[in-house]
Amino acid sequence: MKNLPPAYFALVMATGIVSVAALGFDLPLIAKALFAINLIAYAVLVALTLMRAALYSRLMVADLIDHRVGPGFFTLVAATCLVGAQFLLVARSQIAAVVFLNIGAVLWVGLTYTIFVVFTVKRKKPRLDRGITGLWLVAVVAAQAVAVLAALVAREAPGQAELELFALCMWLAGVMLYLWIITLLFYRYTFLAFSMKDVDAPSWINMGALAISALAGALLAADAREATLLASILPFLNNSRCSAGPRDPGGSPSCSRSAPGGSSSTGSRRATTPPIGRPIFRWGCTARRRGRPSVSRS
Repeated sequence: MKNLPPAYFALVMATGIVSVAALGFDLPLIAKALFAINLIAYAVLVALTLMRAALYSRLMVADLIDHRVGPGFFTLVAATCLVGAQFLLVARSQIAAVVFLNIGAVLWVGLTYTIFVVFTVKRKKPRLDRGITGLWLVAVVAAQAVAVLAALVAREAPGQAELELFALCMWLAGVMLYLWIITLLFYRYTFLAFSMKDVDAPSWINMGALAISALAGALLAADAREATLLASILPFLNNSRCSAGPRDPGGSPSCSRSAPGGSSSTGSRRATTPPIGRPIFRWGCTARRRGRPSVSRS
C-alpha cells in the first residue's frame, strides 16, 4: 500500500474492456463475471488509494507532482468511466452509469488542473527525455473515456443536448491533448538519445490513446442524426474515423459495409445490439438508405 503505483487502476481498465468486448461477441456470462471481478478490483483499489492518501500523504503528493509517475493517476478516471460503461451495457443501470460519469468528470477536471499546473509552475523540472513517457497519454485516454461514457448515456436518453455537447467537448479536449503530447513524444524519440530501455510498457498507450479517440468520435458521429449540434459538424466527425463516401439524399456521408450475405448496409444510431454492439471495427458510418436506417454488420 505504501508504494502502490498510481497507474494500478489499469487493471480495472483492462478488465472492463474485455468485459464489454465479451458482451459484443454475445458472451453475456463472461461479461457479467468480469464485471463482478471489476467491481471488487475497483473497490479494493479505491480503498487502498484512500488509505495511502491518509497514511502516506507525502509519498502520494510526491507521486502526483512527478513527471514520470503523476500521469498514472489518470487511470483512475478511465477506470471509473469503464465501470460506468459496464453498469450501462452489462447491468443495464443508467442511474449508476450517470453517477460514475459525474465522478469521472470531476476526477478528470481535478487531476488535469492539478497535475499539469504543477508540472508548469514547479521550479525543478527534468529534461524532456527524462520526464515524458507514453504514460502521459493516459490523460488522453481519461478524457476520451469520459466522452465515450457521456455519449453512451446520452444515447439511452434521447434529447440530452447538454450531454451531447459535453461529450463533444471532452472528445475535442482529448484530441487536443493527444496532438500536444504525441508531438512531444515524437520530438523526444527522433531528436534526443534513444535506447531500447526507453521502449517500456507505457509506449503501447501511443496507440491506445488514438484508438479510444477514434471510438469516441465514432459514437458521436453515430449520434449526430438525432442531435442538431452534432449534425452540424458531422463531416468533421466522419473524417475522424472513415473516408467520406457517397452522400445520401439528406447530405450525410455514407460509408457502406458488406453484410454476411454480400449485400450492402449502412450504420445508424439505434441498433438492436447493445450501444457499443459488436466489436469496434464493425461500426459503420452514419447514413440512411432509402430514407430508412439499417444496422451495419460485417
